[in-house]
Amino acid sequence: MIAASTASLVIRLVVSLGIVIGLMTLATKVVRKRGYGGSVAAPSRGALAASVEVLARRGLSRNSSVVVVRAGGRHLVLGVSDSNITLLSEADPVAVEQELTATGAQPGSGQDGPAPRTEPGRGSQGSSTAWKALLDHMRERTVRRVT
Repeated sequence: MIAASTASLVIRLVVSLGIVIGLMTLATKVVRKRGYGGSVAAPSRGALAASVEVLARRGLSRNSSVVVVRAGGRHLVLGVSDSNITLLSEADPVAVEQELTATGAQPGSGQDGPAPRTEPGRGSQGSSTAWKALLDHMRERTVRRVT
């Protein structure tokens, strides 16, 4: 008698679990179909996918860097660390394109993945001085002054 009741409980448990999993799967499909779910990379229906391209990257320390990004037709200078991303300024598109052509980089090359990191003191002198001027300008804008 005990074996029969245990078997019936196990069968009820398996059937109940199957129903719950089926309902969760159905709910997920309905939610995604209506455009409320999905991955971050897949835009919902009717939304335009924004193209984001890393044009240049300069490491400042082990866990932080300055990145120049082209997104939505704008050139943005971003401060990137492990914990956050901060918009530092918006760069002049003409100056960015000139700098990239002067250093030999190909803007809009469609590279997958991040731009190669460059260390201070390496590379051409022109790009080194341009990066140094940009970093000095950003440091000057972010210095806290005690009055």
